[in-house]
Amino acid sequence: MSWAYCLPTGVAGYAIVEHMDQGTGNVHRQAMQTPETRGWGIIFTYFFMLYFAILLIHRERRDEEKCKKKYGADWDRYTSLVRSRIVPGVY
Repeated sequence: MSWAYCLPTGVAGYAIVEHMDQGTGNVHRQAMQTPETRGWGIIFTYFFMLYFAILLIHRERRDEEKCKKKYGADWDRYTSLVRSRIVPGVY
């Protein structure tokens, strides 16, 4: 889920650039990709994906401990049948 949320940003980085409209004299602000910011998007937007992965693994381990205490032998039987914890075949 978090990976899909991050993908649209690509590896872009954006800066808020102000420019003045010559006709009206109004100042406009626009998010633009500049050479200085190119590539920085990956650090900030993909951090969410890393944060979310750590959050899910931590929660899974807490839930595992609580369920083992609460359900005992039934939980052991369940985990012997269902081997994957978050992603089937991976973890």
